[in-house]
Amino acid sequence: MESSVMKLHIEIRPGEGGQDARLLVERQATVYLRYAERHHLTADIIESQSAGHG
Repeated sequence: MESSVMKLHIEIRPGEGGQDARLLVERQATVYLRYAERHHLTADIIESQSAGHG
């Protein structure tokens, strides 16, 4: 059986909205990471900024 590797890069950034926008981005990232985990996919966070930046 031949195994193929597909890589996907997803960038999520908050728009205007201050703290609310940052919280939405954090929740969306959690959704993507949980999806990957449930489907036995590897997910790596390349860069992250804390909610205090901006």
